[in-house]
Amino acid sequence: DSNGSAVPLKMYVNNQSPADPIVIAGEYKNTQKPATVFSTVTDTVSLIIPKGHSCRVDLADGTKVFLHPGSRLNYPSAFGGSSRKVVLEGEAYFIVAKDAKRPFIVSTSRSQTIVTGTEFNVKSYNETKESVTLINGKVKFISNQSQQNAVELMPGQEASISNSGMPTVCEADTMQYTAWRDGYHYFDEATVADILRQIGTSYNVSIE
Repeated sequence: DSNGSAVPLKMYVNNQSPADPIVIAGEYKNTQKPATVFSTVTDTVSLIIPKGHSCRVDLADGTKVFLHPGSRLNYPSAFGGSSRKVVLEGEAYFIVAKDAKRPFIVSTSRSQTIVTGTEFNVKSYNETKESVTLINGKVKFISNQSQQNAVELMPGQEASISNSGMPTVCEADTMQYTAWRDGYHYFDEATVADILRQIGTSYNVSIE
């Protein structure tokens, strides 16, 4: 958490993938009360998923986040104020709970993705281009380097950031993102290097 302490989160078995848990992010043990009592305490939690594992996080507002192996998500245990903001390093698939009065914001080192209730995938690794792919609904994608050039995506579109920081929009094959969310690998027109890199991350192995 924000104080550097380990927080015992409430976890459930994922029936589809028992090795990968489901974390209830809005509830964790309050040391001031009996161990059997769970209460919502506002704090910043940093959840790190090692390579070889994935995880579904149920945030306090009902939003579901599927974290790709080797990713990190910083989030509040409870949402307050006029917006809901999380910080992502790596890749995650979001199914955002609708709340027109409090937009949901996914912040990365290179962009901001703003929604009120929708389904999309965010990929943000230092060694590759950053991209946001929209499955359902509508999102606004803003590059940190050129905030005046925000783009709005429609379902089936993908926005990516080039080296110049300018976002570009193209049509996307959304199957690869819904597939990994459900625990499958799907590749189409991908390089061998990309395929082996993703498999290596998913199973925590080094492939030569």
